[in-house]
Amino acid sequence: MDSARRLGLRLMNLDQDSKGAPRPVDGWHWSISHTRGMVCGVVYPAPIGIDVERVQQRRQEIVAATGSRAEYDVAGGFRWHNFTRIWSAKEAVLKKAGCGLAELSRCVVVATPSPRAMIIHHRGALHYVHQTFQSGHYVSISADIADDAEIRWDWENDQKMHLDLEGWGEDL
Repeated sequence: MDSARRLGLRLMNLDQDSKGAPRPVDGWHWSISHTRGMVCGVVYPAPIGIDVERVQQRRQEIVAATGSRAEYDVAGGFRWHNFTRIWSAKEAVLKKAGCGLAELSRCVVVATPSPRAMIIHHRGALHYVHQTFQSGHYVSISADIADDAEIRWDWENDQKMHLDLEGWGEDL
């Protein structure tokens, strides 16, 4: 995974638990995602989730399960772009929690402070989700990032994305 390599890490075995949640390797948490046309991955010294989704139409039952009318209104109304933003943000939070889509209905969009961020309520806490849009895809990342951390999105050939979390302190 390029994110690990850029940090000078060699994560040889990316193991998962019985539910498919990634297990930390030498204290490093990891997350990967892929969809048609794009792959992404990230490592971080705390729980993290990443998701990439291509903007496309989906079946009505998936739309209904992903968000309520109020959530779509928070995102600016129903459009396929907003559906994809919500789906990707929720999946990143659920990956960080290690629980998967079983808790999709327990994730609620409460705010969209910018076109590059969503705030999701899950398990009694608010989770900030960083987002970007590139080549018809939304990428979302959820991590409990230190105040001085910086996210740098690095795109390669519009198909491969590197994400570096820089500036996190030794207190993490």
